[in-house]
Amino acid sequence: MTFFFLGGSTEAAQKNPQRVTNPVMEVKIGTAKQKNKFTSNGAFVVETEDGKIKMRLKKYQHVSISYKDGVYSVVRGNKTVTAKKPLRVTPLYPHKKVTVINFENRPAWNENINDNVFFGSMEVVYSENSDETYLVNHIGIERYVRGIGEVTNDQSEVYLKTLLTAARTYALWHIKNPTKYAEEPYILTATDGDQIYKGANFSKRAPNVVAAQKATKTKIVTYNGVGIIAPYFSQSDGRTRAWSEVFGGEYAWAQAVDDPCCTTDTLRGHGVGLSGEGARYFADKGWGYKKILKYYYSGVKIKSGY
Repeated sequence: MTFFFLGGSTEAAQKNPQRVTNPVMEVKIGTAKQKNKFTSNGAFVVETEDGKIKMRLKKYQHVSISYKDGVYSVVRGNKTVTAKKPLRVTPLYPHKKVTVINFENRPAWNENINDNVFFGSMEVVYSENSDETYLVNHIGIERYVRGIGEVTNDQSEVYLKTLLTAARTYALWHIKNPTKYAEEPYILTATDGDQIYKGANFSKRAPNVVAAQKATKTKIVTYNGVGIIAPYFSQSDGRTRAWSEVFGGEYAWAQAVDDPCCTTDTLRGHGVGLSGEGARYFADKGWGYKKILKYYYSGVKIKSGY
């Protein structure tokens, strides 16, 4: 598991990034450009993956990072520094954010919004496996969870707590078991193939999502004391599927259950685990988020801690 740690004195913190202490997600935001332009709303550094600082910058200064033929280059004005290892843009303080200036991720419903702002570090990293250069956000799991755009701000408090607890559990399992993209320099992607992650701008416009994340902070779904994979999907056709029906193998917590709100619907998604439509239905019926999770994941407990 990857952790970042807070370092030493106040004086040291002014020179070196402060590190979060919760598990760190490494999520691929997208494919990097030939030159990737960054800034931050606080003092920041460009550092290698092992923490060696290559350049220090003041807030709102711009810097560009590129990769070619085994060499990473960081440019600020007429100053260029190179490195053999991937480079990360990291604010000195965890509450500050990185903006990827020339990254576009605009929702179809409002093209004035651009989800190009992120907490944590933003890395430019080349993958020999795919022969591509990627933008990868290294971010503590709690900040990551509040940036997951698979919910909306107007959904009920109970539903948000339910979905975000499942999402946190899913993310943590992959941090501990980074096998899905074992040959790549990231753990998950910011897509519907994994989790739709939009970053800090989504959190800013979704205060109820942030409140639900804070209310369930460190909560995960466990079976026999161990965090589960916790898959979830959109809606069923009246029942969920057991793990064995879809993926093969067997998990005791992943059994088929009735999904009474969806008897006239068609299946959307793999059907295993938490039904999003079912979670909304039971939340409207007055169930608490823990009860909903225990219904869809058999024999589980909700515990605090990673």
